[in-house]
Amino acid sequence: MPLLPENAECFVSVFKAGALARIGHDVMLQFQGMTLTVAEDQSMRAEFRTDSLQVVGALKDGRPQPGLLSMKDSSDIAGNIRKVLEPGRFPVAVFESTSVRDGKDALEIVGELTLHGVTRRVQVRAERADGMATARVVVNQSDYAIKPFKALLGALRIKPEVYVEIRVPYADA
Repeated sequence: MPLLPENAECFVSVFKAGALARIGHDVMLQFQGMTLTVAEDQSMRAEFRTDSLQVVGALKDGRPQPGLLSMKDSSDIAGNIRKVLEPGRFPVAVFESTSVRDGKDALEIVGELTLHGVTRRVQVRAERADGMATARVVVNQSDYAIKPFKALLGALRIKPEVYVEIRVPYADA
């Protein structure tokens, strides 16, 4: 089943922690500047412009909750993302597959993710259902030399693990 990479989407969910976590927000973000290329052999390369990560909204119990973030909150969060990801120094994150195995209901993908100047091996399963291949992976910020956001002397901080979900439509062969 051929993937339709031109319509791919990438979402990132981050969660708060710390003694003052109740005053913060869990948030969903989306890369606006993402390019996914899939070759005939299904090898793939994805590029994510780090300055294109936008706030989609707040999460409550892991689900999007419209209207929970004020414009100021969204603006503050976007500013903090820029400080953490340093797009001036690291403008692009890149994933490049080293192997792709096509199974009945999923693709098994192994590759390398380069983020914040650090490259690590990543293994992910992209499950196919209802015309969409969905891959979910947990990225630990410290594995990529990223210091998670913190405020108020660490009483409010972001957990080091962020949850990345990539959705790619596919066409029935």
